[in-house]
Amino acid sequence: MFASRYNCGGNTVLLRLAFGAYLIHSYLHSMKILSTINLSMSISDIKKLHPHVPFLYKMTVSFFEMAKENAEPVLQAIDGCRESEIDAYGRPKAPNHVTDKIKDLPPTEMINVVGTCLSAATNLGLAYAHALRLLNLLTQGKDVLSAEVTTLNLVKLFDALPGYTQQKLHDIYDKVKMHDLEMEIASKEFPAEHRDCGSEIDEGFRATLAYWQSQKLLQDSHFSLFGQGDRTVLRLFVPFRSIVILDKIVAEQLAPQLNATYETVDQRKVQYDKGPVLEWDADMIHIALPKRFGRTLDARWKPDITSVIRIKESGTEMWSPGFETPLNQCSFVDLKPDTEYEVKLTHKNEAGESEPVISSMRTRAE
Repeated sequence: MFASRYNCGGNTVLLRLAFGAYLIHSYLHSMKILSTINLSMSISDIKKLHPHVPFLYKMTVSFFEMAKENAEPVLQAIDGCRESEIDAYGRPKAPNHVTDKIKDLPPTEMINVVGTCLSAATNLGLAYAHALRLLNLLTQGKDVLSAEVTTLNLVKLFDALPGYTQQKLHDIYDKVKMHDLEMEIASKEFPAEHRDCGSEIDEGFRATLAYWQSQKLLQDSHFSLFGQGDRTVLRLFVPFRSIVILDKIVAEQLAPQLNATYETVDQRKVQYDKGPVLEWDADMIHIALPKRFGRTLDARWKPDITSVIRIKESGTEMWSPGFETPLNQCSFVDLKPDTEYEVKLTHKNEAGESEPVISSMRTRAE
């Protein structure tokens, strides 16, 4: 655990960086982590399961998707995907750029960041809790939560698992070399009795679950406002490593046992790297804009009016074939330098083409 405390104008900001290796990777910068869910089991196989299992799996992944979707605007607002610098001892330096971003946020954006961050952490905690609950059902055939339970305790859910399953989760935890960011913002200076910013988290997945639970960083993060009078401290947890750990738990421990289709972080990254798509088939426009966490904004429509463009070199008779486009601009390639051309433009709809408008232009000299 690495921690620093800063004064930002009238506010004080405490930053903690919990990491699993010396080098912190900017993994979320290209993270494609929204899942495609397909529980493709037969009816007979589903009947063999505890009746809660299919619903718990769907609920777990839905909470997880919401957490990842909520995390995106927070990371953008605080530049949380930047790779951390490393000091001479191989440890990550304090993420001062995050402090700068936080102190410069206007009040309305600060409210949005805080609220969205709390929502992301709460949904992530619920996803963790029900993932552990589901693992208990799959490994032991019993639900460790009773109808009387009113709170979710991550450590108790973990401790109820068989030892071999606990070890698998520890192994997943150890393989993910990333960090989580914990942040505290005080309306005034931190009180003297405030908890020590230099405390460390013991190694291991269970110890990390215990820390999250004790500090109310995940499913109880909506209780993170504390203080008296006008001295208020707000605690935020921005998930990085914790998202990827749960992604691997779902992919390696839950989905295979249910024969469920699940797209991991790395699989989604391939789709994101393709970039935006703009297609025009002379009838419909198709635009696909990938978002940071794997969802795609997809739109299709038929334009009412298109433009038809033709070009020829001045002094010649033959116009080029008409190029039809729904866009309001286009570019020509392979034209001669320092040469005058004429461009003919018409508009086209269901009634046909309009009267042409012809203009002249000259290309630049080489």
